[in-house]
Amino acid sequence: MKVLYFLFISQCVDSFVDELRWEEQDFTKHDGIHGLKLISEEWKRVNTFLSLLDVCLLFVYILKSNML
Repeated sequence: MKVLYFLFISQCVDSFVDELRWEEQDFTKHDGIHGLKLISEEWKRVNTFLSLLDVCLLFVYILKSNML
C-alpha cells in the first residue's frame, strides 16, 4: 500500500513540474524547470528519507506514550 501511495505522489509531482514547464514562455526558465524533475535514483532517495521519517515519528510516539 505504501509503495502505491509513493508512486502516486511521485507521478503527481512529475505532472506538476511538467505543467509548470509547459506554461513557461522563457526557454531558459523552461529548461530550468525541467531540471527540477527527479530521476528514479533521486526518487529512491526520497523514499528512503520518508521511511526514516516514519521510523523517527514512530519512535517519538512510543516515547511520548511511555511518558504518560
